[in-house]
Amino acid sequence: MQCRIAFRTEELIYIPTGKMGSWMNINLCVWNGPQCLRHTPCLEDFYQRHHEFFRHTLEVPDVTWKTMMQEAEHIELTDSPEYISQVFTILNKHVETEIDGPRKLYGNLGF
Repeated sequence: MQCRIAFRTEELIYIPTGKMGSWMNINLCVWNGPQCLRHTPCLEDFYQRHHEFFRHTLEVPDVTWKTMMQEAEHIELTDSPEYISQVFTILNKHVETEIDGPRKLYGNLGF
């Protein structure tokens, strides 16, 4: 438990991208996600052998509609139409399954 708290509050995850890489806390990462993610690191890409630690000990989630929404918020005018389309297509799929799906099953219970 204390380990999980440390990884959520401190920048203890090294993301080896660019010339120098960067350090992040676990709240800014996902375990698995689409290739189009530019602003949220997918730890599986860097640390596949440590699946048990990241997924079960630290409880790093896969990409969600919230992750994709954050990605969409970073879209810029200079981004390609292909990238923008990918982000919104994946966002739509996640909204349908994570938000609309439960509403259809259980009705609108204040979700």
